[in-house]
Amino acid sequence: IVAAFYRDVLAQAAQQGALRCHLLQHEGQAVAYAAGVEIRGVYYLLKNSYRASHKPWAPGMQLVWYAMQQCAQRGPREFDFLGDVAPWKRDLATDLPAYSSRTLFSGGNVGGRVRAWIEM
Repeated sequence: IVAAFYRDVLAQAAQQGALRCHLLQHEGQAVAYAAGVEIRGVYYLLKNSYRASHKPWAPGMQLVWYAMQQCAQRGPREFDFLGDVAPWKRDLATDLPAYSSRTLFSGGNVGGRVRAWIEM
């Protein structure tokens, strides 16, 4: 159900031209990704991950940092990490608070509520 949720949200964002995806590869192998949505001057980092075998090189951090740099060049006023506080989020923060939290949905039909939010 979680995979379907992200697939639906990201497909909707792609249709609206709001999807932002980054992929880091090493020797032809994907080692990290970041998927976000950019709406009304805010970039929302929805999902990111990295291959554990490459952890010593921090590919996830490098890719999110790159996404932040790209975001800054396009002009959004905010980069929202979403979710709970985490040390890696604090490491990337340039100001306090280290993250911004928003409620995208609460109960009911998750996909419908997020779609409604994206369409605002």
